[in-house]
Amino acid sequence: MKFLDSEKRTWVLRIDLGRARRIRDEFGVDLLAWSQATFEQLQDPFTLGGILWTLIEADATKKNITVEQFSEAIDGNVIEQAGEALLEAIIDFFPPRKQALMRQLKENATRIENAWMTTTMENLNNPTLTANLDRIQKTAGETPTNSPAASASTPIDGP
Repeated sequence: MKFLDSEKRTWVLRIDLGRARRIRDEFGVDLLAWSQATFEQLQDPFTLGGILWTLIEADATKKNITVEQFSEAIDGNVIEQAGEALLEAIIDFFPPRKQALMRQLKENATRIENAWMTTTMENLNNPTLTANLDRIQKTAGETPTNSPAASASTPIDGP
């Protein structure tokens, strides 16, 4: 699977047993496990960036591109596209029968994530939530010494 970095360089990701073992040993991420833990680890951009470098290092070396140059060409949009390419490369590692199952799982996970994002955005734009946040923000600055009730009940002269 391929992705473009922000410098418009094309990188091809391919998983084989040797690279999967190296990634497991170096990053503690078992790409072939297809588990919740693996997906959570891949959410960390530094871990994902290191894994991407491991997969393209030989090609980058041929192009005289350093890890620093590669990393500087990875932004938020690129990391998302590269993550998708990595998932496809992982799927492609397996036999065709298992690939179909994994693609369906990936599709379902994407649908769930999209639904969650849509619902979250709807909730964030909810007028009731906005009103509650405004109310909380107005009262957040009040302390027991500067609130009207505290001022009226605190003697000025002391004991």
